[in-house]
Amino acid sequence: MNSTWKDCLALLRTKVNDHIMSTWFEPMVCEQIDADEITFSVPNSFFITWIKDNYLEIIEEALKEKTGSSFRVHLTARNDYDPSLLDEPAESALSPCPSEATTCEIALTRRLNPRYTFDSFVEGGCNQFARAAALCVAEKTGSYNPLFLYAGVGLGKTHLMNAIGYTVLARNKRARVSFCTSEEFTNEMIYSIRHAKMDDFRNKYRNVDVLLIDDIQFIAGKEGTQEEFFHTFNAIYDTSKQVVLTSDKHPSQISDLEERLISRFSCGLVESMGTPDLETKVAILKKKASEDSVNLPDEVAYFLAENCDSNTRVLVGSLVRLTAISAFQGKPISMELARACFADKLSRPAKVITVNDIIAAVSKTFNVKPADIKSKKKQRMFAFPRQIGMCLARELTELSYPDIGAAFGGRNHATVIHAAKKIEKAVEADHSLSNILDALKRDLRS
Repeated sequence: MNSTWKDCLALLRTKVNDHIMSTWFEPMVCEQIDADEITFSVPNSFFITWIKDNYLEIIEEALKEKTGSSFRVHLTARNDYDPSLLDEPAESALSPCPSEATTCEIALTRRLNPRYTFDSFVEGGCNQFARAAALCVAEKTGSYNPLFLYAGVGLGKTHLMNAIGYTVLARNKRARVSFCTSEEFTNEMIYSIRHAKMDDFRNKYRNVDVLLIDDIQFIAGKEGTQEEFFHTFNAIYDTSKQVVLTSDKHPSQISDLEERLISRFSCGLVESMGTPDLETKVAILKKKASEDSVNLPDEVAYFLAENCDSNTRVLVGSLVRLTAISAFQGKPISMELARACFADKLSRPAKVITVNDIIAAVSKTFNVKPADIKSKKKQRMFAFPRQIGMCLARELTELSYPDIGAAFGGRNHATVIHAAKKIEKAVEADHSLSNILDALKRDLRS
């Protein structure tokens, strides 16, 4: 029964984004399968209405594709949201609730994941500034406008964006909060153009108190979307409402993004989120284990943290896998079980990284040609990526300083030493540069 739904979830994951999966589909529990009907329990009655209105057809299609049979989907409410987990605040006398709905239910209507709160976010040195800025915006919208958060995949950008929206609604349930990905923004705009509903589209996105757009980098190269979003941004900004954006890179590094948008995105607070250090990764694992009532020994938490990717989704996924194997084999979680579970990963030989690999990765990140990295050009737009490449080559290869210099256009060993020291000093002064280096190393090692 559950294996059928598990197969369907895997299929649905290829059809919708991670936000929809985690918010709507993953909380569904398959309770019973009859000849032509399948029963799911969901967290509350609001889920029933929302899934029926928005996702019933795609669920039925996935079931038919995986089983070869047509099923009617029946939904029942578990009412199992834990108020303490959701941190449900008292209602404000100044902002009366428009209905009996809880903050959680209102957040779901805005397509926010109510489990992504500031309390459930694990803070570390890599993200403390981003969290502080997000909390400041949530408590006083307009504090930093726009707030632009950027980081690699799975480092908490979407979590903080959801936390902002949830906190705003907790303070004022009448607040007009809109959340979507840039892909959804684009698709909805195209639909509105085709069906002559652009007035409705503009009213929806421009008349808000807080606009939250995830993965804004995907509007790059889409002229129509960029034009529409430019005016949407101005309409919200000019009325002193809040805009929050996330991306996988700094605005200035997004290729094919219009200069006027780069300027708008950079006029507020642009804050990076780095990869978590060992202690932060352990804290993430321990928090997840506590939420799921899993007994996770400290030594196993450190083992997973040391051997798993810094991407927090992969990190948490390693715990989920270990927990599943523990339950399947009927064994408690232990170092022996963890080593057996990840034996393939531990025995995998390390990837050999070449200077050409490094030059290619740096060139792509900084939007310059590999030939420019190796050239004698001294302009900063070429010299800075070149110095980063030399610094990475010193760390990721076994080459000597003279060999590295030769690979970077025939430079001497002193130039390589100077470049490495300069980048190391720059990292100490600018933690966003550390994030760029971490992302490069992650890509090179993958």
